[in-house]
Amino acid sequence: WSSYVTGLQIPLAEMESWRDETLAMIRGLKPSNVLEVGVGSGLLMYSLLDDVASYTGLDISQTVIARHKSQFKDREDDVHFYHLKADQLDQLSDDALFDTIIVNSVCQYFPGIQYFENVLDKIMDKLTEKGSVFIGDIRNLDLHKKIIKEKLDYEGRTYSEQDIDTIAFKENELLISPAYFKQMSKRYGNLDFHILERDWSFENELSKYRYDLIISANGKKGRKNDQQNGIGDIQSVDKLYNTPFLNQLGKVD
Repeated sequence: WSSYVTGLQIPLAEMESWRDETLAMIRGLKPSNVLEVGVGSGLLMYSLLDDVASYTGLDISQTVIARHKSQFKDREDDVHFYHLKADQLDQLSDDALFDTIIVNSVCQYFPGIQYFENVLDKIMDKLTEKGSVFIGDIRNLDLHKKIIKEKLDYEGRTYSEQDIDTIAFKENELLISPAYFKQMSKRYGNLDFHILERDWSFENELSKYRYDLIISANGKKGRKNDQQNGIGDIQSVDKLYNTPFLNQLGKVD
């Protein structure tokens, strides 16, 4: 990956540490039957295969799915791949349930918070009674202006707060404040939300400006408020998440 701040490639050793830290968190969930939404190149999957009983990968890219299928065509692993978008995971068979669902470095590419909530609802329908969801690499809205300032300082540019606001407004990716997930218990009574702050051995934008989340099913049934339409509908947009700029452009008449 290239650094947003410097434009240079992030050192390989730091990317390997990022991968290893992510894998350690997932392994801590003791996964057995895994669903990964956005399997990508298989960076996590190929390292986890020896630890699990089954693995199902979804991806928006037909090319990616075809490549993985070709890798497993002569193997007996319980591994399955589907060419589906994140919000299409309900197209999996009704009896397909998973004790661990991974959404790593994916949700920033969702078009908005309502899409995210829609995907989350469908994920929960695929989770076993005491399963866990790992959502990794969430871009932290609370620190967005800080990373913009770091980039401008690195480039030696003079700027005003208005410049910062303009750049932040034009952000194309979905950013979510940790406070958003702290509100989620108002929607789900059967889930516990654990925000994992990053304190890693290296310091770059992956460790400084992103965080991870584990959602654990607590065995309770139902939700506290099934009529609630979602955090995005009842909370002020202020400070909880952004509206990706390209999504805004798409709504202009």
